[in-house]
Amino acid sequence: MLKEAATLARVATAYERDLKKVQDALTSVLESGAVVCATPLPGLYNDTAGVAASAVVATAEPIGGPNFTLQAGTSAKGDLSGKLASDTIKPISDWIARFHDALAHQKAVDKAYDELEAARKKVTSQKDRIEKTRGQLASNPKASDRMAAEESTLQGLATKLSSAELNHTNLEAAQHARVTSLNKDAIKIRDAIRSALEATSSALTSAKDLVSTDTEPQASAAPAGTGVAGR
Repeated sequence: MLKEAATLARVATAYERDLKKVQDALTSVLESGAVVCATPLPGLYNDTAGVAASAVVATAEPIGGPNFTLQAGTSAKGDLSGKLASDTIKPISDWIARFHDALAHQKAVDKAYDELEAARKKVTSQKDRIEKTRGQLASNPKASDRMAAEESTLQGLATKLSSAELNHTNLEAAQHARVTSLNKDAIKIRDAIRSALEATSSALTSAKDLVSTDTEPQASAAPAGTGVAGR
């Protein structure tokens, strides 16, 4: 189960990294776009009389339209950044952190298993040694003393084996519960991605709706004698 989670963790980490880049880029675009939209349209001038040019259209309205304000234009930036951070980046980061925690615990489980296997081999080896000694009892009276010592050693090894089995069983059970919970909660990444798409779409739509759809500026009569700066 952890191997399957590892595949998801790898691609989710890449997505999280890219999403942070998009977060920075989009908030920057929304801010700079708002600054542009808040900038006044340039004036329109008539110089056909061959005299000092006079402004025939005075356009004080901003690029974004007469009702556009910088404050309103930049509000979407804060909303987007906050929603991406809380509704997408944090849930994904939390799940990835849980995966790495499970990965660290898996190393402990693997170590416990290696210790268990080593303990089993020692017990098996000691049993073989005892059987060999048992075969020498008839021909070697001293073998009985050696066998008693070997049986005592076997008892100690058997105790260590039981301890290793219990340790591995407990660690494995806890890890199974940990990984099961991790994999079950992986579905939440789907919601996080939907939240990112919805937040991005909402922010861009809100920013778009603030910009006027008029294709011509609202003209207003210029004061008489108004000239072009620098003329």
